[in-house]
Amino acid sequence: PKPSMSDALHLSLNGHDVTTAAVDDGEEQARLDAVIRAQEKKLIPPALCARYEKSAGKQWTAFYRRNKDNFYKDRHYLVKLMPEAYEANAALGKAGGEDGGEESKKNADAPLVLELGCGAGNTLLPLMEDLPHLRFAGIDFAATGIELIRKREEFDSQRCQLFVGDVSRDPLPESVRNSAVDFATLLFVFSAMKPADHEPVLRKIYDALKPGGLLYFRDYAKYDAAQVRFKAGSKMNAHDDIYVRQDGTMSYFFTREYLQQLLERVGFAVVSNVYHRRTIVNRKTGAEMKRIWSYFKALKKKQTEQ
Repeated sequence: PKPSMSDALHLSLNGHDVTTAAVDDGEEQARLDAVIRAQEKKLIPPALCARYEKSAGKQWTAFYRRNKDNFYKDRHYLVKLMPEAYEANAALGKAGGEDGGEESKKNADAPLVLELGCGAGNTLLPLMEDLPHLRFAGIDFAATGIELIRKREEFDSQRCQLFVGDVSRDPLPESVRNSAVDFATLLFVFSAMKPADHEPVLRKIYDALKPGGLLYFRDYAKYDAAQVRFKAGSKMNAHDDIYVRQDGTMSYFFTREYLQQLLERVGFAVVSNVYHRRTIVNRKTGAEMKRIWSYFKALKKKQTEQ
């Protein structure tokens, strides 16, 4: 059975260690820094980096054409990341009865959840199932991902708008601009963008959120096992923690400090900015893999608070 709302909000995220330090041990951090320096002995040439940045949309389109919706698992831990959205849904459920999604189709004023980089729907579709009283919008620059969502049985076009677009280059769709959005998510999306795009995209999200609206973020953190595994010749430059995978997609690894500065420059109030850490042990070999993710929750201030 699913945990109750009150229970779920107090559970740690799938057994993760929630902390403000990516690595506790000074010797371990020195070892990891040495690994990263070794990666920097051979960097991707600038001309090739520019090509990867320009073709990012094409690379992700090819990714979803190749992997369909089987590569990423549906995210069913979202109540722990964005409890306020679940509370808003529960309040509407109590007020409006049990007709759920049918009521949200009629209510144009129901809270709107915007997912940027919705991919094949591994976040969007679980949210639509969990939050039947809310409305949704999803944007992704991979048309193949959007089509995979449309084909899923759980998708309801009357409750959710889907858009193909590059949020780093294009304006947001008109229906989600200018304080139209109550909750926005950036889950494993920023890492696929070059660092120069991070602040402009955050400003678009800030404009889209209503005063008091919330942005939820989860992505790869610096020193994560996925970063440590990269070999020399995968890093794009020596001053950013950004790499190119074998399939041509980019991957950036975040620090709390970098995210804090970005959010404050844009004008967000930072509610939470932490690391989620988890050690995964291979049962056969006993080998450990230390996973580290960045998570923040940020609030668009109301005018009286600005």
